[in-house]
Amino acid sequence: WEPHDGTVWADNGMRVAVIPSTMTTDPTAEYEAEANARLIAAAPELLEALEKIDRWLMQPWSVNDVQESKAVHPAFRDALLASRAALALAKDKPE
Repeated sequence: WEPHDGTVWADNGMRVAVIPSTMTTDPTAEYEAEANARLIAAAPELLEALEKIDRWLMQPWSVNDVQESKAVHPAFRDALLASRAALALAKDKPE
């Protein structure tokens, strides 16, 4: 996907999203609209990367192990559970 002027285009030429900037002369609003378009354009690659990280990190454990284990560092546990929640949200599959 590619962002261009607040619109995100798929490789096949279809419009994926339009990120409207507000009708203002505020350059911050235009910058934010372009940043949102770039984020949406990067979403497929970000999702794929997070899925790979999740698979690699979860290899030795189950979700219950991570949630219940005292051996797992709390910061690691929180980050892993947050990434799994984000993946579920992206895939519309609540955890």
